Amino acid sequence: MLLPLPYFLLYFLLYVLVFLYGLVLCRRAVENADRTDTYAPLPLPEKLDLYEVAYLRTEDRIEVARLAVLALVNSGYLTVWHGGEHTILERRREGQDLPQPLSTVLNWFSTPQEVEKMFNDDPRLGDLSPLCLEFEKRLKKESLLALEEAKSAGATAGGVSLTLLVVLSVPIFFELSDLGWWPGSFLLLIVVFILASACDPGRLSKRGEDYLARLKIKARGVPAGGLFQTSVGNDAHSHLLVAFALSGFEGVREPGYTFLSTIWRPSPDEGAC
Repeated sequence: MLLPLPYFLLYFLLYVLVFLYGLVLCRRAVENADRTDTYAPLPLPEKLDLYEVAYLRTEDRIEVARLAVLALVNSGYLTVWHGGEHTILERRREGQDLPQPLSTVLNWFSTPQEVEKMFNDDPRLGDLSPLCLEFEKRLKKESLLALEEAKSAGATAGGVSLTLLVVLSVPIFFELSDLGWWPGSFLLLIVVFILASACDPGRLSKRGEDYLARLKIKARGVPAGGLFQTSVGNDAHSHLLVAFALSGFEGVREPGYTFLSTIWRPSPDEGAC
């Protein structure tokens, strides 16, 4: 080592303190840029579109598609069966005048589908983009999604902190060079990952987090039919759909619906299909 061990430890302590200060700086920058907690709370609607709630929770059309599949299975338009090692989704009957996104998703199953072959890059998910764009416009208008100001503030604070930490990392790289390149690189990778997490405002604004939390509280005491706007048959009385819209897989513990966690999952490495 180039530095005596006591000096190296003191320098490393300084590095850790700068890193912790960077985390605090990032979080404060994001928190201060999001002033939506000073807005009046958004009133809860009498009727709720669960597909919009699913999009609010994840900001992902995949979750909207999963909820639609769950609704179609629950109402008998789709059936699930197991063929050997594969789980198959098959259309059981035609749907007339189904609301969106149910009609769109049902059309995807003109032939039986193996859920193991349904990945995040499925081009059919693009069919839901217009609907999800409408959701996004409404949610942004109500300031429920993360603000651009918060994203910008987090990126600026993160950039400043990361630049300083990279400069401070140079002596550490030299001190650890006897052990090879990987200790310093591993340390810097961890620093970048944690800083990026701290500077990310997340999907929702403070107002959005409050709104979703109040929805979950209301859902505990209201029959599902009182919350579900786009009902299909007996879906208006399905607590399962409400639970999935509000909490995702954590809210659905029914053994018959575990297949939901395997559809539209991340794609495998190129060429694996």
